[in-house]
Amino acid sequence: MEQSDRQRPPLPMVWKIPMSVATVATLASCAWLSWACYKVFDDDEVKFWAGAVAVVPIVVWLVSTIISAMRYSGWWRWSSVLPLCVIITMLLIEFYVPGRIGWQMARGDMERAAAECERLGAQYRNAASGDPAAPIGQYEFHRIEDAPDGECEFHFPKGYQGVGNGFIYIPSGRNPDGIGSGDTNYVHLGGYWYYYK
Repeated sequence: MEQSDRQRPPLPMVWKIPMSVATVATLASCAWLSWACYKVFDDDEVKFWAGAVAVVPIVVWLVSTIISAMRYSGWWRWSSVLPLCVIITMLLIEFYVPGRIGWQMARGDMERAAAECERLGAQYRNAASGDPAAPIGQYEFHRIEDAPDGECEFHFPKGYQGVGNGFIYIPSGRNPDGIGSGDTNYVHLGGYWYYYK
């Protein structure tokens, strides 16, 4: 016969410690991911590594939660913190909240850079991977390209070929979906600005 919650002993410290450590480690991974998305709007590379880093603490949390649920009362209070943090972080990332906050912080600097796109483009068009980046706001761009009709592309540095992301300024108001390959996704940021990846 299963013990009721009142008859089971309270959760001992020996179980609170691994749950707390797993929660803090997972929170650190979530904070790292949020910061990376703030810095480059949406970073798939960090999404992968933050998820990989969070696997071990989540497994520790899961084992501790299962054992605690079978043996102790009050286990759910300690166990609910980690999934809530992960769910909140994933929702924030999915709706680009850290990226949009970063964008709003840098928008004035980006507007000024777009006005000087031809000069910046000449300076950073042929940048090699080891060359210094173009700092604009909190962003660092590897390459800046000017295009006809006052368009300007700002490319983030990436450690792998064939994948790019950045911002594009399109003052003509045309739809950016015709730019680049069909695999490119665009997020409208307001005005003439888009984030692409």
